[in-house]
Amino acid sequence: MVPQAVEKLILPALLAAPGVTDLVGKQIYAHKLPAGIDLPALTFRRITGIPARHLRGHSTELVKLAVDVWAEDYGQGKVIALEVQRAMFTAPVTNWFEQDSEMGFENYFRITLEYTCQQNGGFER
Repeated sequence: MVPQAVEKLILPALLAAPGVTDLVGKQIYAHKLPAGIDLPALTFRRITGIPARHLRGHSTELVKLAVDVWAEDYGQGKVIALEVQRAMFTAPVTNWFEQDSEMGFENYFRITLEYTCQQNGGFER
């Protein structure tokens, strides 16, 4: 059995977290925000993936992901970011690390949470 790509584990983990869906509903998207949606919302994307193969046939992949929180103000964004962090630690992957950075724009804020995890077993491409 080939495990699912890490990205396929993120959406269910975020949708299963009441703290996240209470704040953003189902407005969770891969890669970019659709035009014209109301905030708050989330996007997620893979930044990098580094495969490691072993002589015994086992494989792992070190994956760096980003989850962007899009909100109307900084306070709202930080509350959502905290709920995203809680949800991400329930995803079935190992070795999560987080780092956040904020970008204020004219009418909204983006808070980026970066995670690095190790996916074991194989890859789905």
